[in-house]
Amino acid sequence: MNSHLTEAQPSPHPCQANSATSARNRHEKLGALAAKAAGRKARAAAYPRIMPQPELRHEPFPLSDMQQAYWIGRAADLRGGGVAMQSYVEIECQALDLHRFKQALNALVERHEMLRAVVTPQGEQRVLPLPLFFPVAVTDMSARDGAAQQRHMDELAARMTATVSDLERWPQSEVHFTRLAANPDGTERGVLHFRWDMWATDGRSFQILYEDLAALYLDSDAALPELQASFRDYMLTLKEFEQSRAYTNSLQFWKEQLRTLPPAPSFPKPTEAPAADGATQEPGIIKRYEAVLSVEQTTNLQKECARLGFSLAALLAAAYAEVISLYSGSSHFTLNMPRFNRNLHWHESINNIMGEFATFTLVPVDLTQGNHMAAHAAALQKTLWTNLEHAEISGVRLLREMAQMRGGMETEVMPVVFTAMPDRRADDTGVEKVLQAFGSVRRTHGSTPQTKLDCQYTIFTNALHIYWDGKTSAFPPGMVDDMFDEYMRILRLLADDQKAWEHHRLAALPLRQAQRRAARNNRPMPLPQGTVCDLFLKRAAETPEAAAIIAPDRTLTYAETLGYALLVRQRILESPAVRQRPSRNDMATVAIVLERGWQAIVCILGIQLAGMPYLPLDSGNPPSRLCTMLQAGRAVLTITHGRMAKDLTSAVPALDVDALLEGRPETADHGDAIKAALPAQSDPAYVMLTSGTTGTPKAVIVSHRNLLNLVVYTNERFALKPEDRVMGVTSLHHDLSVYDVFGALSAGAALAVLPHEGALRPDVWADAALRHNVTFWNSVPAFIKALARHCLEHGVTLPIRLFVAGGDWVEASLPGEAQKAAPGAEFYSIGGPTETTVWNIMHKVEGLPRGWSVIPYGAPIANNSYHILDENLRDVPDWVTGEMYCAGANVCLDILAPDVGPRFFHHPETGERLYRTGDAGRYHDDGLIEILGRTDFQINIGGFRLDPVEVETVIAGHPGVGRAVVIPVKTGSGVPGGRMLGAFVLARQDAAGDPVDAASLQAWLQDRLPPAMLPRIWQFVDELPLTANGKIDRRALIEKYAHELPENETAAEVSPPGDRAPQTPVECLLAALWQEVLHVEITGVRSNFFRLGGDSLKAVQVLARLKEKLPVSLPLSAFFTNPTIEGLAKTLLTLIRARTSNAAGDTSR
Repeated sequence: MNSHLTEAQPSPHPCQANSATSARNRHEKLGALAAKAAGRKARAAAYPRIMPQPELRHEPFPLSDMQQAYWIGRAADLRGGGVAMQSYVEIECQALDLHRFKQALNALVERHEMLRAVVTPQGEQRVLPLPLFFPVAVTDMSARDGAAQQRHMDELAARMTATVSDLERWPQSEVHFTRLAANPDGTERGVLHFRWDMWATDGRSFQILYEDLAALYLDSDAALPELQASFRDYMLTLKEFEQSRAYTNSLQFWKEQLRTLPPAPSFPKPTEAPAADGATQEPGIIKRYEAVLSVEQTTNLQKECARLGFSLAALLAAAYAEVISLYSGSSHFTLNMPRFNRNLHWHESINNIMGEFATFTLVPVDLTQGNHMAAHAAALQKTLWTNLEHAEISGVRLLREMAQMRGGMETEVMPVVFTAMPDRRADDTGVEKVLQAFGSVRRTHGSTPQTKLDCQYTIFTNALHIYWDGKTSAFPPGMVDDMFDEYMRILRLLADDQKAWEHHRLAALPLRQAQRRAARNNRPMPLPQGTVCDLFLKRAAETPEAAAIIAPDRTLTYAETLGYALLVRQRILESPAVRQRPSRNDMATVAIVLERGWQAIVCILGIQLAGMPYLPLDSGNPPSRLCTMLQAGRAVLTITHGRMAKDLTSAVPALDVDALLEGRPETADHGDAIKAALPAQSDPAYVMLTSGTTGTPKAVIVSHRNLLNLVVYTNERFALKPEDRVMGVTSLHHDLSVYDVFGALSAGAALAVLPHEGALRPDVWADAALRHNVTFWNSVPAFIKALARHCLEHGVTLPIRLFVAGGDWVEASLPGEAQKAAPGAEFYSIGGPTETTVWNIMHKVEGLPRGWSVIPYGAPIANNSYHILDENLRDVPDWVTGEMYCAGANVCLDILAPDVGPRFFHHPETGERLYRTGDAGRYHDDGLIEILGRTDFQINIGGFRLDPVEVETVIAGHPGVGRAVVIPVKTGSGVPGGRMLGAFVLARQDAAGDPVDAASLQAWLQDRLPPAMLPRIWQFVDELPLTANGKIDRRALIEKYAHELPENETAAEVSPPGDRAPQTPVECLLAALWQEVLHVEITGVRSNFFRLGGDSLKAVQVLARLKEKLPVSLPLSAFFTNPTIEGLAKTLLTLIRARTSNAAGDTSR
């Protein structure tokens, strides 16, 4: 059959749409700038004037907000603290007059009061009176060789940069001179080492320091500007201004802004893995990065910025933001931008005074607004202008206001900094004076408390100098190096290529990372002609008498299996529902609603040989749910048991499986006729339903090419041979079963089918594995864990040679547990959503790789690739969380559902057709992928993937419910995943009848949803929290209600009010069984089994032990309906009475 169905075509990603750029009106921008400047000038007239008080210069006065932050931030016990705000500079001197230098240094200290300030024990500051002498330590290394000299200077630099001075003692700064040689004229050759503690001075003060020091060194009588006011005068005037209306108005503006201010960029946490070069990262140490653009490149950037109407600072900040975005995985965040808050109109001397005038502004960045670097720079400058209109409020005050709004106090709340240096005046040659007076800068280093990353720049000798200070221990090894390299690459690209200004995004991951991923992606593997049907037919022809299906009641050879499959094929093709389809090219499936058994397997094969896709459905679903699923899966025919057929014929025609397989199987050779009707690789092979968001399941359509790639690669990778026996532990409606069936039968192996009753019991698994000599096991991790535990408890050793675990989190301890049950067995973790054909990624577990604390998700299988992308479809760097997109031979044909949004896209670089998985993940530096959960609200509970909105829709259908929200709730029980489904219900106020409760809702859902989708925890609420956009705030619900239970919590601690101890013999028996399985003390009959750490597997264990004690069986659904001892006891007594009554009736007859 050649269906017209083709691969779903990729949609344009939001970041790829609307890429056209709008024209910029530079005159309008300049006009706006002029208007803002005029406004600032008008407001300045209302500002206060400083009234100097020189007679009080030695009296204590308040610390500025920034000084308080620096002072507090020095505390090592604070997050981001233990670091001083300081600058370290080395100057190589060819001819230093050391005596004259000491005189100049102390004249500088005498001139600038804040160079001799200290902090008082009361948290204020004061200037120490003169005379004071600032010492210069001298180390004579002139007699030592070059290596010894360098070693000394390195050790000295390390000590000085790590020093955190006591601010109550003076001096806090230090100057050291390393003498290397004496000159004939009496001067000396050596290195000056400056460590300036900047707690009391800002960036402009740093310029003043070197300008004045150089001037005084060159001429002790140099005419320097008169200082008529002091920093103390400024601070006292500022405190008065904070009571003004202008200050109050600006504070109100910022309070409104803070309500929607995005958080600081969040970077990946440091890893335990060492850096590639083996270097270690010292905590708290700040690493300085430096680079210089050429004069030509600097000029090019300045000219283009001027042409486009924004400043060089705006461009540098925008480029910085783009790199931050790439490495944080976010396009919306806040930068900390220091500013030099010298209110020159307060006094003429302000610009020449040393002091900590600086503060910072919080600047929100939104890179989704605008689609190229020029647009981002313009938007950033506009935001900065708006914020500067209210510059009266210090950044520290903003952080305090924000902490009050959001609760708590974060000391490292905005640790990503961009320092825009003030523009140099044409006659400003301060740095050049220093170079001329003392020598040349040899080494620099800076540090700031509570800062992770600080980008700074300056221009001298007409060249742009870039400096980054990075707290590298706060990042994975090597990440800051990569970020700085990328920043400089972008700046050089913009300087050299004008077209780059119009590119959508310039930041990209390092080349070595891209090459490492490319080596693992899309590894080629040739595929044979035909489909898995051809592989099965070939095996049936080669080994017709070999065992193909081993069921509890019989074993089928390959010949018998093919015969029955042909019989099913014939009945399907003869069915009016199939023959009377409007078109053979229309999408149509044959559904299988069967219990476990060999019949289901031959029906799958028969459907395939008929050229149609099969649709496996769980026979345990309520009839109403099955009818919905049949429609969602485009079924035209259903194969089911006779007793169920009447419930399903309202949706589609149904065939009774027993009648279908009556008689002897086909034995005639129909080879040519069969092959002529076989499907093509592009045709659908099966349809698997997954949870949808509107109550209607999604239909995932998998092609024969998808399936062929999975089977051929996996059979080769796992070396599956005719001698193997594959355990079919997974239900057919779960896609892990697809490989069990087709992997085994295409390799000539045998598939062992479990009995329908007991299919979830570990003792049944172990018995079947031993009886049938099972060598291959493929299931969710929880099944393997239960099997291993059973084998350990009963001393069973299994013949299994290979375990495959997927569909849920794989605990790091699980491979070891499995290998105790089956010594020497290999263990693979596999992954991939249903839409990528069972699995498209795997990892052979041989211990945890270097730097890993969890089992890797792995690397893609042949002909497949994985991309971890940000919201702009850019590949994110190693360690950065992004969304996983899949490409290649396993990506499904299409997804059918009314609620499905765009899921297929084109990769902007490779052009590959991508499937958007909705899973979050990240690359490690070894090229392996770690999965981190869902990016949307779709969740995985015990290996069952569901969309909570589907459950919510069904709950909301109850007449007593107004709204429901379903989320995963932590249990603290130590079970795999440690989560269960919780429902938060808002009852309808106008509902008629009795108020809704958990029992009535549980009964309502039992008839409409499978057990795995039933909530275990119910919480009735008066209101549901909303986000700023008016949507339900699920995270707030989790934080408010879903508290994790302690690991050692007992039943007594979670018993509901009015609980009581077990009383009847049945209650006491159930309590004892619960204690055996849950390993907690059971004290009440109304405690919820699932709140105590129970899950479906533990429920099965309780039921198995109960059956050994009583001659009656409880269905598994009883646990979901009545998950208490009291409820189960009542159900048991009802069943016992019914059985006793029936027995009495039989006796009377």
